Amino acid sequence: MSSLRVSDVEQDSAKQLNREYSIDNLRIEYNNELLKLYGQSTYEGVNKSFILAYAAVIAIIIICTIAVIYNIFHISVLERISQFGILRCIGATPSQIRKIVFKEAMLLSLIGIPIGIFTGTIFMKLLFYNISFLELGFLMI
Repeated sequence: MSSLRVSDVEQDSAKQLNREYSIDNLRIEYNNELLKLYGQSTYEGVNKSFILAYAAVIAIIIICTIAVIYNIFHISVLERISQFGILRCIGATPSQIRKIVFKEAMLLSLIGIPIGIFTGTIFMKLLFYNISFLELGFLMI
């Protein structure tokens, strides 16, 4: 690119170099292995399949996370059902008990979500840092 004095490089500009410049000894090669990892492969089908694979993994993670959180909170409520019964006996209405449960869920969410994001990010960085020392063939570019 520097030999052609091309400064602004946009996506797909390398594909157009063959059309725009007719230099005899110019040979443009693509590093398709690296481009596939960035989702910028010269083959459009590969790009779409990687995007769909990433979307499927993200969707599975989100669904599993929601299911686990729901299950944990449901177990917590079931263990305290006798306490809610006592509150009903002393005159609490179902809407008051529902408000108590929602306030507890909101408080746990406000505390737990930032802590989970922070610790998840730290552990992810530690994992990638440790993986970078391994010599695995499929991770080498």
